[in-house]
Amino acid sequence: MSRSEQPMTEERNDPSNPADESPELDARLNQIETATEEDSNVNEDFVHWLKTSFPIYVLAFAAAAGGYIWYFQDQATQQANTIDAWREFRAASNPDSLLELASEKEVTLPHLSVQARLQAGNLQLQAVRRNRPVNAEADSTETLSDEAREATLSSAEADFKAAEASAGLLPDPMIQRATALAGLAAVAECRGDLEAAASYYEQAESTAESIPPFAARFRTARETMAGLDTPRTLPTAAEVSDLRTRATSQSNPTELDPVLTEILGDE
Repeated sequence: MSRSEQPMTEERNDPSNPADESPELDARLNQIETATEEDSNVNEDFVHWLKTSFPIYVLAFAAAAGGYIWYFQDQATQQANTIDAWREFRAASNPDSLLELASEKEVTLPHLSVQARLQAGNLQLQAVRRNRPVNAEADSTETLSDEAREATLSSAEADFKAAEASAGLLPDPMIQRATALAGLAAVAECRGDLEAAASYYEQAESTAESIPPFAARFRTARETMAGLDTPRTLPTAAEVSDLRTRATSQSNPTELDPVLTEILGDE
């Protein structure tokens, strides 16, 4: 008991103290002493909590706040990287840079990786159709040799197959897979393998059946191949000469059949 409490107790024990004759006052004094002791215990408990538990709560709050800030910073960084990657994709103009981008983003941006492989295959396919090297200048007259043509087709085929395989990892790979199959069909057409081309177009149509307009494009491409394997008979030199003579004798050559006019020229 503290010193401040001793006089109060002595006063209550003093026979000459009139407080002994007042039970109400004695009860009031007891209540005050009890309240003082309880307040003292509360203060001691609070100080003990500050010393033991409070630092733990502070550390937990700091960790949660740090994690929250880190999460949003990480999200902002990922978004910026995604934007930069798509910009790089749009700026790429040759298959090598597209394939490098596809390999780099295969895990972090699978959609971009598939699109880059498809675009690389398309660029090589266009080069074969134009009979120009992939990276040829616009005014270049260089053409593809048979070996270069086949090598370009093989590269395009590999890109389309890789795109189809990677598309299987996407949540909804329908459009990408159908496009890759159509690319393989185009490669087969360039090689003259119409049977393989028709098979790829059929697979593409089946893959895209949930989007009727998209599937119709592949069905049309497959149907228009009918008859392409039929040998074409070109006119002989004598027949061309005869047609030219007849054309020059016409008073109005523009009335000739457009195909015939194209063959004979403007004479």
